[in-house]
Amino acid sequence: MKISLNRVRDGKNAEFRFSYDLDFGGLLCSFDRPFKKPVHVSGILEERADVASVSLSIDAPVETSCARCAKEIHFTHHTDADYMVSEEKPADENDDTVVYAKNGELDVDEIAKTALLLSMDMVYLCKEDCKGLCSKCGADLNEGPCECKKEIDPRIQKLQDLLDK
Repeated sequence: MKISLNRVRDGKNAEFRFSYDLDFGGLLCSFDRPFKKPVHVSGILEERADVASVSLSIDAPVETSCARCAKEIHFTHHTDADYMVSEEKPADENDDTVVYAKNGELDVDEIAKTALLLSMDMVYLCKEDCKGLCSKCGADLNEGPCECKKEIDPRIQKLQDLLDK
């Protein structure tokens, strides 16, 4: 969605509210495509004392797998983002508090995508204390111990032999 800054320039303290869904199904995030359902974006573009700003609220249903045990996990990721709006390219392009409105139009889709990706974690777990999978047999250690015999580090084998005596 592109919004013209003229929508808020008509009067003092003007604002424009918006709410819509975006399809980020093809968006790659940490080697995964977690956005299988539409992402909801709502916000407000406003101008106060000749200074434009945009505030976004993003709710993204996430479907991914646990980084340790590979179980499917589903949750809604929420993020809020606030930016100042400039019609001139910022001198410091690394300034993440200012967004550029090219030709007086603000590309809300691009801003929402960037804000969402920056707020996402690199990996997700099904639960904080997930034990993961056995590296030998692949058993889910959350369901109980596996049947694999524990191998002893060869560097401490002599100590184990002493304990076994």
